[in-house]
Amino acid sequence: MKYRVPFSLIIVSAIIISCGESDNKLLNEIIDPADFAETTHTLNQTVLIEETDDFFFGNIRTVQPTSQGDILVGDFTAMKFWVFNPNGDLIGEIGKEGSGPGEFKQLGKAYVGHNDTLFVMDWSNARITAFTETTPGKWSHQLDIPIVRPSGEMLTGFYHFGTQGMTGQYSPGFSASGEDTNTQPQISRINRAGEKVGDPIATYRQIDSKIQRGTNWAAQYPIPFGKNGYVRESDDAIHVADNEFLGATTFNLDGDTLHHFRHNFVQRPVTEDLIHDRFNGDFTTDFYKAVSDMIPQERPAFDSFQADNEGNLYFSFDDVTEDSNLWLKYRSDGELLASFNIPTGTTVQRIYNNKIYCSAGADDVPYIVIYEITEK
Repeated sequence: MKYRVPFSLIIVSAIIISCGESDNKLLNEIIDPADFAETTHTLNQTVLIEETDDFFFGNIRTVQPTSQGDILVGDFTAMKFWVFNPNGDLIGEIGKEGSGPGEFKQLGKAYVGHNDTLFVMDWSNARITAFTETTPGKWSHQLDIPIVRPSGEMLTGFYHFGTQGMTGQYSPGFSASGEDTNTQPQISRINRAGEKVGDPIATYRQIDSKIQRGTNWAAQYPIPFGKNGYVRESDDAIHVADNEFLGATTFNLDGDTLHHFRHNFVQRPVTEDLIHDRFNGDFTTDFYKAVSDMIPQERPAFDSFQADNEGNLYFSFDDVTEDSNLWLKYRSDGELLASFNIPTGTTVQRIYNNKIYCSAGADDVPYIVIYEITEK
């Protein structure tokens, strides 16, 4: 992976936490994915959405449920959202490519928030657009919130908490000249004008990466198997995880730490096969040459992180078996609630009301699949 733009580049990436006031809660459990050959829960497929003559999926960017069970699929190629009913039948579309009201030029983070409002970040149009459903399957543009870029920073994520307001995630940038900012990445409240207000809720740092510069350009290369981090939201809290450790911190919107836990874990090695797969066997690329001497010997504590609407936390461990990845579900205080497997090649987009909304088939024919978590 290589990202090159003229003059400057702002990193848009996953992030990791710097906690603040809370003491670490180091629990006695030692988590080893190999110990979960027998899981406590299984996944039942409830909905499968495949292409028909009426629509073709391109680059699926997000899958979002509504409280009524409808399914919104954001497609970067089509530059719109497909609307499906709870049975998976196509019942509408949202938006189209363009710069006018309710149109998109670049789909970024999107989600269905409070009151079933769809919020969509569009970096090219420099705005966050909101839609609401007016009749079944028909969604109307409601308002736009400008994306304001503070000096040396970029808004990389956001979430609307209804009457509690909106938060934004801000990452520092770097330039071709080498004059990098020293701004501490942070989660902050933002107002309707798109401006940061008040003190930061929490701080975080960027994904491990290698930066190279040339004449009027800069390139960022994420380090494979490097340290990474995540910010996720539930109905009334912010959850931040750092894959240097197996754990997470939960904040309220005032920046108070509600829960923080950390488990011990068994290290997993970065093997030659994993490196071969990550670079598709091509070790001649600029990407490989830039990062080859920085690839760690040990994998991170976990490979992905999610939070559901109720505040439960989910950690994934890839390559535990040949055809599936292990997921562990925790309460926000660190109590293990469930273990289950998800097929390899499946991307978890959101977890809502005990259902997992996924996209899959990206390298072949994209499709949507929804699972329900069931105890064995």
